[in-house]
Amino acid sequence: MDDAQYQCEFGALEGLEPVAAEGLDSIFRFVRRKIERIDDFTAVFLVPTGIGSEIGGHAGDATPAARVLAAACDRLITHPNVVNASD
Repeated sequence: MDDAQYQCEFGALEGLEPVAAEGLDSIFRFVRRKIERIDDFTAVFLVPTGIGSEIGGHAGDATPAARVLAAACDRLITHPNVVNASD
């Protein structure tokens, strides 16, 4: 890996019977949901980790971004490495 290219891994399911695969939808399929009126706004912050990640997710380096999101919602769900510093 260098500044011009990334190496990534890809996982796939194989060996599924055609009948079993018919019920599987694409992960990119958009499903419109009904509007739900609730009192609290909960957000989930997914932080990619590893080499090449823009904001990381190790040693608390995503804390500034998490604080911005937390200020805009009532409850923020994230991974502990986002906000905890480590050795």
